[in-house]
Amino acid sequence: MNYRYGRIVLDSSFLNSLFINRATVSLIVAYKNLPFNIPDTYSKFEVLTQLDTAKSDTVQIAEIKSDFIEDIFAGSELEKSGSIFRGFTVGNNRDLTLNSGFRLQLTGKLSKD
Repeated sequence: MNYRYGRIVLDSSFLNSLFINRATVSLIVAYKNLPFNIPDTYSKFEVLTQLDTAKSDTVQIAEIKSDFIEDIFAGSELEKSGSIFRGFTVGNNRDLTLNSGFRLQLTGKLSKD
């Protein structure tokens, strides 16, 4: 069953066994169409075609799309700031240690009250 494209594939050995046994078979398919428009590809980048004035030619430039987290806070009074850090520590007579951290600060009202 391919849910993405709505295809049902029956195995050829199964179909052959039906014809050998001359069985009568009914296949009933029930489905529900959900209103989702799922894109075929996802990308962090958007390819833009721009004019290169130095060569008078068009070039394609990959530009990073805006972060989806920006959309979460759009239209609200919440402000966000923070950082992600990673590092490692090595030394004599000690193991390699990986350090990682995430700091997030939100400022603003969560509700009217």
